[in-house]
Amino acid sequence: RDLHDVLVQRLYAAGMQLDLLARRPTRKLARKDAARLADAIDQLDASIADVRAVVRALRNPEADQNADLAESARTEVAIAGELLGFAPTLDIDGDLSDIPASLADHARAALRETLSNVVRHSGAHNVSVHLGRNGDLELVVSDDGCGIPEGVTHRGLKHLEERARQAGGRCVVRSSQKGTTVSWTVPLTG
Repeated sequence: RDLHDVLVQRLYAAGMQLDLLARRPTRKLARKDAARLADAIDQLDASIADVRAVVRALRNPEADQNADLAESARTEVAIAGELLGFAPTLDIDGDLSDIPASLADHARAALRETLSNVVRHSGAHNVSVHLGRNGDLELVVSDDGCGIPEGVTHRGLKHLEERARQAGGRCVVRSSQKGTTVSWTVPLTG
């Protein structure tokens, strides 16, 4: 529990702070420094995934490694709430307990990336997260922020699209000055 609740939260917050620094418009970093900072953020994300894998193995080493996606979503939303200063709404639709671990890992990473984008860029006052199943596994994150700003690198959005494709799904991002909605959908059957 300490690994998950304390260590992962600290790694996530450190990654957020580094990403905020990297994207600060008032101070341009040299290309080499920006690349180093992006690499450090990617390493933190990989460390979070590694810690979560260890936690799953410790919780039930003989299980088929199905992850508790609903609990993970609650944790990600709570962390985002701490960073935003308000609690996003979370709607979980259906039983997610039998989602295969590899698909749950993709969904968890997509949720984390989407929420970190909201924290870093949106200036939102309201954020809603829907996670559910209806033939497909669907994640929808909406905010009422400023939309995707000009000049922001789209590295995170590309990661979302890549994860969806790897799982046989798709990611659609709709953004305007009134907010952003990310819809990430993957099939539950091969």
